[in-house]
Amino acid sequence: MGEASESSGHEEENQEGLEGRLNDNDEDSHSSEKTEYAARDSGRNYDGDNMRHSKEQERNQNPKSSQNKKSGTIDSKVTVARAYSLKVERSNHGSVALIYYEDSSTGDVKFIFEEKPHDYIPESERGKLGLVGGALDIINGNLEDSHEALMRELDEEIEDPLARKILKRKLERENDYDLRIDYLEGEAYHTYIYKIKISSPLEWAIISNSRSADNSGPLRTVTRDDFASKRVTRDSFIFTQGDFMIRYLAGKYGVKAEKPSHRHAHKLNPDFALHPAKTQPLYRPNIYHF
Repeated sequence: MGEASESSGHEEENQEGLEGRLNDNDEDSHSSEKTEYAARDSGRNYDGDNMRHSKEQERNQNPKSSQNKKSGTIDSKVTVARAYSLKVERSNHGSVALIYYEDSSTGDVKFIFEEKPHDYIPESERGKLGLVGGALDIINGNLEDSHEALMRELDEEIEDPLARKILKRKLERENDYDLRIDYLEGEAYHTYIYKIKISSPLEWAIISNSRSADNSGPLRTVTRDDFASKRVTRDSFIFTQGDFMIRYLAGKYGVKAEKPSHRHAHKLNPDFALHPAKTQPLYRPNIYHF
């Protein structure tokens, strides 16, 4: 870092020098920058912003509160304290985040995934990569909203408080999602995929150096080149998330890693297709059927 600053002769630190420090594997190498970043952002009430965003969104898109009751979804965030007074069950549907960083100077693209732990169920998926997130809860008989569920999952699975705040701040402005519909034994499983793009190298360093929590498995960084060179393949991912990643890389970055699998292809239930609001009324997704 010192050599880059001295050779530049500029008072302000250049982008290359900053990235050099952030790419250092030693966490202490950027601890001072992280502390400064945290202090600079400490005046922002992220949780308050999230609540205001959710309320405004509900008012704009759901003027009648009865709409969510009719559709069978719930928008309110479930905290640990409230869970004691609510009947909470785990559904077969999930909400996950594709967390990625695009380096504007080099064109490099990096992704964050979870490596599923040794006790993950089912056993066949242990050690594989998965998008950060988890299952939607059924709260007093109502399916949890996917956006709120992912906010909760970030709180549960990302250990670093500052990393959580960065991700939640990005997510609070992200209303679009991709909807994957997979079928097992004739039953539909919905996965809502939100994309969280990180632009700041310092923010990426904070997130990528964070540890996972809640026994969700270690966080792993995978690059676009890992897919292109087939070091990471479709079968590296749990369930059919690898199919989504292959399609996403081909569509956004032109990476022709491998052809998506159609081994899980089934015919979509036409009744469900006509009534998507039964499960998620807030946003219009891109739907993938496998």
